[in-house]
Amino acid sequence: WSKPRRVCIRSIREAGELLFQHAFIVTNLSDNVSPQVIFSLYCKRGTMENFIKEAKGGFYFDKTDSPRFLENHVRMMISLL
Repeated sequence: WSKPRRVCIRSIREAGELLFQHAFIVTNLSDNVSPQVIFSLYCKRGTMENFIKEAKGGFYFDKTDSPRFLENHVRMMISLL
């Protein structure tokens, strides 16, 4: 990478479990941001990406034929009806 990156690791072991579950995030956020905040931000981002994927797959929102926002917005509202 051309810029330095930061790796945040979260290890969780559920009660009664033998093994840990590890989550890794590579980010370019500064050292001033705590790892707890980074995991919270990335979790919210992942949730939003899942909503977008569901909208594209379930409601066919990926069919944006026009380069203009208003026409695509109307198409999405009609498909919801």
